[in-house]
Amino acid sequence: MSSFSTVRRLRGILAVNNHTATTKTPITSSNSTNQTPQAIVNFLKESSQHPKFRREGRVHYELAVHRLAKAYHFSGIEEIIEHQKRSERYDEIGGLFRELPAKLSIEPNLLSYNLAIKALCKAGSFDSAVLLMDEIEKNGIKPNTVTCNTLLIALYESQRISEAENLWVVMENRNIIPDLCSYNIRLRSLAKVNEVSKAIQFFEEIVKKGFKPDKFSYNTMIRMYIDEGNLEEAKMW
Repeated sequence: MSSFSTVRRLRGILAVNNHTATTKTPITSSNSTNQTPQAIVNFLKESSQHPKFRREGRVHYELAVHRLAKAYHFSGIEEIIEHQKRSERYDEIGGLFRELPAKLSIEPNLLSYNLAIKALCKAGSFDSAVLLMDEIEKNGIKPNTVTCNTLLIALYESQRISEAENLWVVMENRNIIPDLCSYNIRLRSLAKVNEVSKAIQFFEEIVKKGFKPDKFSYNTMIRMYIDEGNLEEAKMW
């Protein structure tokens, strides 16, 4: 199918009768016609592979999400966003997430926020990701450990160390309890820059806090010593 016919067909699907979409009865994927919300989701996912659609896709995403929201098919909206994440179209996710909820009176949940934050981090939009975390609580939703771990990974890997360290303070102030993954992220950042003494001290701190280091913890320490050329110490781990 040519990219032109793909875009034209999608426009046709999105432009069909809206009276069925305005009903307050949720429409599910059990409907079999091409006008069902799930058909829109499936076709949008397929069409996003075409270059012409990707160039002109923003308006079609908005139309599709608008149609799905009117049909109360919110799982379809989430499916589209998840597909864009897997396709590494992170710029689309960030834009859709910020613009569409206000237009469609959709209330994002924590899962949606976490997905958008991850997308923004993947796109390198770290400032936007941090700002989005600030918006979460303003909307009455408490960020969780997944939210913070996503940001920690992005900030440490992009060498924004001071911001990553500040996030630990934010977590403490907001009573967000770090998990072993959180500590492994920080441990890896210390090992990566060969802060050997700090990494050892932090490893001991992990144990003191009652966590049992896992294979990622030990592999991080082993790799640090190997990179330093200290094979004897690496063998001790």
